[in-house]
Amino acid sequence: MLKLIHTLLLLGTFVCASNYYMNFQYDIPEYFYWFVFIGVIGVSVAWSFFHVVGGSLFGLAGGDVSDGVKMGAILGLGDALGRLWPYFFAWAGAAFFFAEGEQWHTYAALGGMAVCFVIKQMMRYIWVKVE
Repeated sequence: MLKLIHTLLLLGTFVCASNYYMNFQYDIPEYFYWFVFIGVIGVSVAWSFFHVVGGSLFGLAGGDVSDGVKMGAILGLGDALGRLWPYFFAWAGAAFFFAEGEQWHTYAALGGMAVCFVIKQMMRYIWVKVE
């Protein structure tokens, strides 16, 4: 179910960015923009929140809640930012295909994608390799 939501949000991000750069013949309703925005940000915030809560519960089980909260916050916030790289890629694709004369938008989106992807890989390394 989460993959379906993720796919719909990716398509929604591409559609919203494409409509920003090239006004199509039909109007996209305002609530669609809000749905995509709240969906993208909401999934990341929920992911981060559950990591912090889970970290505090594991810290409580281990005896020190503050270490669990810190580790949960680091992993949760890092993974929440790392999950945004496909949305930057969708924005970069729309900017590449439809932005005329504004190619710095493509480079900015690719830069944001690279930063988020590096954060995701760092969090994956911390989660798997660090004991």
